[in-house]
Amino acid sequence: GETAMIKGILFDKDGTLIDFYEVWGKAAVKVAKRLCDARRMPERQRMLLREMGVADGRVDPDGALAWKSYRGVAEDLQEYLGTDPEKLAGELAELFYEEVGLKRTAYPTFTDVKAMMEALRSRGLWIGVATTDDLKSTRRCLEVLGVEEYISFWGVSGEGLPEKPDGRLASLAAGHWGIWKDEIAMVGDNPNDMRFARNGGAVAIGVKSGTGTEDMLREQADYLLDSVEDLVDLIDQINTEEKRNGTYSVKACV
Repeated sequence: GETAMIKGILFDKDGTLIDFYEVWGKAAVKVAKRLCDARRMPERQRMLLREMGVADGRVDPDGALAWKSYRGVAEDLQEYLGTDPEKLAGELAELFYEEVGLKRTAYPTFTDVKAMMEALRSRGLWIGVATTDDLKSTRRCLEVLGVEEYISFWGVSGEGLPEKPDGRLASLAAGHWGIWKDEIAMVGDNPNDMRFARNGGAVAIGVKSGTGTEDMLREQADYLLDSVEDLVDLIDQINTEEKRNGTYSVKACV
C-alpha cells in the first residue's frame, strides 16, 4: 500500500533503542532470584524465568517479559508465588527499576541514539515512545541516554493509557501531535509492536535488533531494518518519494 509522509515516530524502547537481553534478560535473572529468596522458594526461580520467557541467554518474543506490562507479568507469575497480582505488579516494578534503572549509568544501544533523535527532529518530525514499561523506568532510561527532551508523547504503562497492541494509543499520539495516524511510524523489535502499528493504522517498521525473529517481523512489518541505525535513511527515502509524488502535505488536518 501507499505510505504517507512520515511526520511522527513512536519508538518502542527495549530491543529497539536499547539491547533487550543485556538489560532485561540479565535483570530478570536477578529479579527472579530476589522474588524467590524473599519467599524462601529458591527452587521456583527457573520456573519464574521460564514463565517470563527467559532461558539460556535468550528471550522468547512471545514471552511475558518481551511484551507485557508488569501487571501482565504478575498475572503470569502469581500461581508460582501465591501473591495478589496487584501487589506483585508493584513489587516487579520496584525490583526491575532497581536493576534496570537505578544501577545503570549507561545502556547498550545500536546507534548513537542522541544523534538519531537530533537528525529526526531537525527534519521536523515528532518523537514519542510506546512501551509497556512504566513512566519512571522509561524516563530514567531516556535521561541516561540523554534524549528525554526529544520526547513529546509518552505512551507508557500504568498511566491510564491504552497499552500496545491497542491501536487507540496511536490515535492519542496523532491527536497530540495534530497529524494523521498513517503519518506515524511505529518502530519496534517485537511482533506485538507490529500488531500495534496495524491496529493503530500506523506504518510498521520492524528492527531485527531485539526479541522478534526476522520471519515473525517480516510477516507484519511494512519495512524491516537491521536496527535503528538505518532509520533516518529510511525516513528520508519514504518522505522524498512522497514529495516527488506530489502527495506531500495535501491532507489538511481536520
